[in-house]
Amino acid sequence: MAEEPTIRMRGSQGCAPTLSLEGREIRADKGGIFTVPEGARETLERHGFKVVEPKP
Repeated sequence: MAEEPTIRMRGSQGCAPTLSLEGREIRADKGGIFTVPEGARETLERHGFKVVEPKP
């Protein structure tokens, strides 16, 4: 079974360093960025998360 593609997202200022998504706990990296399944994008955007573009 192939892994679902992921994206990097950042929560709003003051966001907790962990989030619970579909029963899984996801921890932000030291920069406050979460690596989440691509399918969670819309849900997280409704909660104020923004996609972080990869560094060039």
